[in-house]
Amino acid sequence: MASITAATFDRFALDPADDDPGLVAELGWKVRVPITGQGLGPRAKSLVGQVGDVAIDHLVQVSDTQALGFMQEVPPVGATLRLAWAGDELVDTGITFPGFPNV
Repeated sequence: MASITAATFDRFALDPADDDPGLVAELGWKVRVPITGQGLGPRAKSLVGQVGDVAIDHLVQVSDTQALGFMQEVPPVGATLRLAWAGDELVDTGITFPGFPNV
């Protein structure tokens, strides 16, 4: 598994005046999860993850040091970020969800 050094949890705030909230609203995403570390670059296997029991959807490797995913639910405060390559066992990264606001 890659070595993860940081992750943030950004809440999506849709503007009620927006006539076209787009994909965020359509898919029900509530949290954006940018992840930083080493060894995140593209591989034959997809990257998968969870924060506690909440799945990270559409988790993609952006570069060798960055990945980005989205969650449809807000995880409980203190839930641990776990990642793996598809088919492998999820590994605890030591990073926990701090709640909102994410500071």
